[in-house]
Amino acid sequence: MLVTFLKNLPKDKYEIDLLLNLYSGKYLPEVPEWINILYLHKGEMITTNRPHEIPRKAARVIHEKIVKKFPKLLYKNKLKNKQYDIEFAAIHGMRDEILGSPLSSSKKIVWIHNDLSEVKGYTDAEIRKFFGFDKIMVISEKIETLFKSLASNKTEKDKIIKIYNPLDTEEFISKAEQPGVSIILTSLFLHLFP
Repeated sequence: MLVTFLKNLPKDKYEIDLLLNLYSGKYLPEVPEWINILYLHKGEMITTNRPHEIPRKAARVIHEKIVKKFPKLLYKNKLKNKQYDIEFAAIHGMRDEILGSPLSSSKKIVWIHNDLSEVKGYTDAEIRKFFGFDKIMVISEKIETLFKSLASNKTEKDKIIKIYNPLDTEEFISKAEQPGVSIILTSLFLHLFP
């Protein structure tokens, strides 16, 4: 969804730094070339505890904990003290880093894609921390209802904006016309609707 969003922004109106936790993923080549990509780590996600991977995995975890605890280090070193008008957390996991930003004048926006009441560790008190953002974008009525039920006043309720995930129908059509895609789709539909 983030890549679709970025691809549809006018490049002559924005200067964007995209900070990634991990410089990896199949959608990375689709990020528009005019967007400056920064990252904390390079390489694939480490999902196992193989002995040769443990040092690199531990280094990543320690680095992320330091950034979370001391976000000013991130802004000073990785972001080179840049001043931003808007800081946009495209996932809920970057909440503390954005809210801990040393840039007090920037507008802070978060995009919530999950029902956080069903995510481990997200108590009502943890979810309420999102009201520190200027705007809370949610992608469904269920998530909107959750946040509105936790809002303590009208000002907090007004921060919540329901916006459905952006879809690029032209991209869907062009990809569907590529060889091999129709086979996958046909297989999926036959599985779902025998």
